Formats: sequence, structure tokens, C-alpha cells
Amino acid sequence: MADPPDANELRVVIRSADVPADADDLRLVPAEVFRKVFNSFLAALKVAELVQRREMIHPQRSQVFISDLKMGSNQFALATRTQAVHLLRQCAESVYRSDYSIADRYTPIAHKLVEIGKGFRSDFSVRAEFVSTEVPIDHFFVEQTRRLENALRSVKQQRKPSYFAGSMINSFVGRLGNIDYLGPAWKGILLLDGTAKQIECVFDRARGEDAYNPFGNKRVSVSGVAIYTGDSPLPQRIEIKSIEEIPFAEQFRDIRGSMIGSDFASWGFDADRLN
Repeated sequence: MADPPDANELRVVIRSADVPADADDLRLVPAEVFRKVFNSFLAALKVAELVQRREMIHPQRSQVFISDLKMGSNQFALATRTQAVHLLRQCAESVYRSDYSIADRYTPIAHKLVEIGKGFRSDFSVRAEFVSTEVPIDHFFVEQTRRLENALRSVKQQRKPSYFAGSMINSFVGRLGNIDYLGPAWKGILLLDGTAKQIECVFDRARGEDAYNPFGNKRVSVSGVAIYTGDSPLPQRIEIKSIEEIPFAEQFRDIRGSMIGSDFASWGFDADRLN
């Protein structure tokens, strides 16, 4: 397993979509797939370098280095001497969490993130790893970049979201389906109690499969970062931080008639009782 990225390093992992995210996969990656992924991230980092230099009082020379390249070309890492990687991380994470304000502040970077989304292939999974977080380049990220592309258009063309767009800590109760450990993120579907509504959940790979296996096909309460896209009052994805099982009642208890014969007259309506 590769070392975690340094503060000024971006690591990108490419895998076949049918390989678990934490597997040591040495299968060869097609050259064309590698080229497109590499070029798209290199272009985004170069633009981040230029944007970051404009904000510096004493700009440093712009240069991107290859700091790692794995067997089979399924992993590579890019590094800079500036804070460009940190800036790219902020922008990518903001889009992932439905914060499209970068469309105004960092328009050139936003365009490069849209290009990364357009280059997505469902038969390969891509994960961008930064020093403090990971961003899966999956179907959800693609949809987020499409919304970002809409935000890049003129104000007259923009349609204000019908619901809240952004992220917040929230909790939900429902039945969790099977957990899928393939792809750049571990995923599951939460069927909300009493409804037919479903929310996609993603799980922290660092905790390992054993932390989540007991909750598959169980009624649970989950808490985490809920990502709202503005298309629905419900979030599109929840990044699970904690999860616990809520068992159903073991037996039915009939309370009909349990209040018969009780004396309610003594309750009265004495205002003093409210003190």
C-alpha cells in the first residue's frame, strides 16, 4: 500500500471498476485510460498553480513534478513547491459537497474539474488522494461537475435550486442494504423508515470492512455529512461517520383498554400544577 500523500502532493489511483478499493491490484491499465486521467489532473494542477501564483505577493516559479509512479501505471502522484495542491483540493472538495462558489472565485479551476467529470469511465474507478481527504471520481462526482458547469453559465441562464444545496451534519434512520466494497468509495443504500426514499451512503475505508459488515441488511441509525444538491429536500449522499443498529420490537404489545377504569377527575385543571 502506498504512503499517504504529502501536503503538497496529489496521488491518483486508477483501478478496474470490479476491483475492491483497497486491493493491491497490479493489473495493467490501458495506456489511453492512463493518458486521459493523467492529462486531466495535470492540467487542473497547472491551472491551480497559475491561480495560486496570482494571489502571492512573491510568486514562486510554477512547476509540477512526478513524485511517484506505480507498477502497471495504476497510481501516480504529482507534487508542487507551492500550495497549488491545497487549492485544487479545496475546489474539488467544495464541488463534491455542493458548494459551487468556486465557479465565481476560481473559474479556471472549475472548468478543469468539469473536464475531469466529462472524462469519467464507468469501467474504471479513479480516486484522488490528498493529505487530509479523498475525492472519489465516480458517478456522483460527475453529476456534481454537471451542476458546476451550470453554475459557470451566466446568471440569467442559471436556475436557482428548489431546495438547499450544500452539506451539513445530519442523522437518518432506515434499513441499510448490502455494502458494495468495489470502486473508489464503499457504498450502500439506506431505505428511509416508512418511505420508499433511498439515500446513497459512503463509508470510511480506513475503518475496514469488519466495522460495517454487521450492519448490512439491518435497520440502523446513521450520522455523518449529508450532501444536498438542491434537487430534492433529501441529501443525495451521506458520508457515514457513525452507525448503530436499531432492532425492531421483538413482540407486539396491545395497549387497547389499558386506560379503562383510571380516574382522571383528580387531575383537574389547577393552574398551580403547571408551576
